[in-house]
Amino acid sequence: MGEIQVRYDVQGMEMSEHELKKVERKLEKLQRFSATSVSVVVRKLEELSGSLRVEIRVNANGDFYASKEGSTVEDAIDGAVDALVHQLEKRAGRRV
Repeated sequence: MGEIQVRYDVQGMEMSEHELKKVERKLEKLQRFSATSVSVVVRKLEELSGSLRVEIRVNANGDFYASKEGSTVEDAIDGAVDALVHQLEKRAGRRV
């Protein structure tokens, strides 16, 4: 992923190589904001419900954080990355 350092912490479940690649592709959106490091925490919330939470912290000339819940890793990542992009665009004055 270019120059971004990514650290994963997966709790209560395992992520497949396919899921990790999808996450990395989503995180590439953050490169345009000069992100230098990203921390991704994926946590299974309840065994029976199958829901999970994704928390992402980004250092991009400041610290940014987003947390989203979803039934799949992809859904939760999509929501968290979209929230971060919104925060970063707002900071950069790029919102239309």
